[in-house]
Amino acid sequence: MRDFELDDRFWRDALTALQAGERADALAERYPEYVDLIGELALDAAGEPVLVGFRHAAADANPRLLALLSAAFLARSGKRTLLLDLDPEVRWLEQILGEDFKEGVVDHLQFGIPLEGCARVSGVDGLEVMSGGAAFL
Repeated sequence: MRDFELDDRFWRDALTALQAGERADALAERYPEYVDLIGELALDAAGEPVLVGFRHAAADANPRLLALLSAAFLARSGKRTLLLDLDPEVRWLEQILGEDFKEGVVDHLQFGIPLEGCARVSGVDGLEVMSGGAAFL
């Protein structure tokens, strides 16, 4: 497990870099720990799939946005990436992307819905997203 602090400017800087089509390297000067993490994940993902989880320890932390940004930067580095929203309380991925995910992980596991019907393409090449699904409601 790795813990590091991200200040308020990180969110603005990361979103700006992402919108400009840049890779995580653009944040190296101000956030070297984060850029190192993305680099290590990209190296780890060279052969086998890698599972990464995000949690927050502080009330002002935003693991959801951090997960989305990290997945997008991994996809930008050339790694095929699937972002799973497994938060049963808030369907945050749908809120951020403005889509209603009818099927998701739980629907696939419980009801046999094909996985291909559960994942959605995103606005970032190489990044697909999947929610927990309707069964979470």
